[in-house]
Amino acid sequence: MRRAPGISSDDVLLAVTTLSFDIAALELFLPLATGARVVLTSRETASDANELARLLEDSGATVMQATPATWRMLLEAGWKGHPKFKILCGGESWNHELG
Repeated sequence: MRRAPGISSDDVLLAVTTLSFDIAALELFLPLATGARVVLTSRETASDANELARLLEDSGATVMQATPATWRMLLEAGWKGHPKFKILCGGESWNHELG
């Protein structure tokens, strides 16, 4: 994951996964092991598309791992992201409409 898709000390990972899930280890330890910054998200913010989109922008996040449902929620709220933003997706079936 450090090499592909890649994460470096310049990155900011917005961690949205509940700590009881195994993928949370990636969200916490990978950035810290590479010198990147981690921004922790509350459950309330992670489940509110507008608040999550605001936090993505305000935090300067460059990486986020989320389920297809979370990405869909953000897109439906009008979030556009930016060309160098790294999207990691897992935890449930991928829907091809996310493309």
